[in-house]
Amino acid sequence: MPLRPVTLILAALLVSQLAVALLPSAGAQQTQPPTTPPMSVGVSESTPWFDSQGVNLSYTVRGSYPYLTGFAHYSGSASVSVMGLYPNGSLRLDFESTVNSPLTPNGTVADDPFFPGYLPVLPSYMVMPRSFSVISPGYAIFFTYKGTTPFKFEGSTIPAYVFSVTASQGVGGASAVRKFYYVSSLNGLILYENLSNPYTNSTFTMTLKSYSEPAHSANYTVHFEAPVYAQPGARLNYTATGQPPETMSYTTLFSEGDGEFMFEKVNYVSGSPQTPAFFLDNYTQPLFYPAVNGFQQVVKLGVSLSFDAPLVYVAKTSVNTPAGTFPAYVYTNNSLGFEAYFDTQTGVAVFLEIPPPGGYIELTYSNIVRPPPPTGATYLAITTAVVVVALTLLVLTARRRIRRGQSAYIRSRRR
Repeated sequence: MPLRPVTLILAALLVSQLAVALLPSAGAQQTQPPTTPPMSVGVSESTPWFDSQGVNLSYTVRGSYPYLTGFAHYSGSASVSVMGLYPNGSLRLDFESTVNSPLTPNGTVADDPFFPGYLPVLPSYMVMPRSFSVISPGYAIFFTYKGTTPFKFEGSTIPAYVFSVTASQGVGGASAVRKFYYVSSLNGLILYENLSNPYTNSTFTMTLKSYSEPAHSANYTVHFEAPVYAQPGARLNYTATGQPPETMSYTTLFSEGDGEFMFEKVNYVSGSPQTPAFFLDNYTQPLFYPAVNGFQQVVKLGVSLSFDAPLVYVAKTSVNTPAGTFPAYVYTNNSLGFEAYFDTQTGVAVFLEIPPPGGYIELTYSNIVRPPPPTGATYLAITTAVVVVALTLLVLTARRRIRRGQSAYIRSRRR
């Protein structure tokens, strides 16, 4: 038989062996609901620079608000000092104000160490010349980037990002309060805040007068156990069917021992990144993240379904995705025509079938969710394929050597 047909047959055999090795299981295993919880990991992370003792901020404040039949006007100063962390990990602040303002506290205040509400500074990942939003179970805050402007401070000029800020409080609709933030592009400090409520004609302004920070941050470190997806740096990439093509990227930013964690979600439409959104979630029962923290007969996936649409366990199977072939638990809601396939190790969704005309969403990359290594028959198939390739190369090499030898003999005879 000529060599080329032999080579083609061997190559076809190789392809067929690999295809058999990589095929998912033909049918799902009808089993009882799983009882083993998803794996957890030890999380250790350092708090940001602004949680260190020695961070002191001083502001001038002024404003007005309706009082009786007129308005109350106030002006003065406010100072914020970081005192450290409480034993439970929350940030301890000393907030002092010389004015009776409804917007500035007085005395010792407990704050979040990673996403503070009272300390006027944005976390580093939000310090960017782009619009973004912050989504939580009870509210949403929208930062609209207005440009960069020079800001005069202590005799020097600081480049500041200008954001208009609006809030929505769930069913309560959009807040009437209008805000503007001037944020230092160097460290996230809020240099200037302007707030107004057109319905009450209330106003409030706060301007940074001075600040100090320690030469070296305190490097507080928190330790706790959490699901794999709640560790900072965890990454998930998905692709969704439909036109235009869309991909979604999830990146965990921080996590806390009480269950709260924040992740960034960026959608890419036709390859272009859209406005990023930062989600405040809880890993004990995620509302926005595509994962479940436990496997029961009934689970709820907040990212896709409301609490009135639970998912019921069906079976264990395996599912092919661009990220690999995963053993998965299948959950479904027949009334909606929705199916979710969760990785059996981590509880992360690796495949989602959305009700028509939604199509499906599948995992394309992750640094925390990995397919298991091939075993048993898969190893045999891959080994056979490797042997086939080796034999093919051996035949080709021998054939070329024979031809070279024949050519040399013919040339010598012709002489």
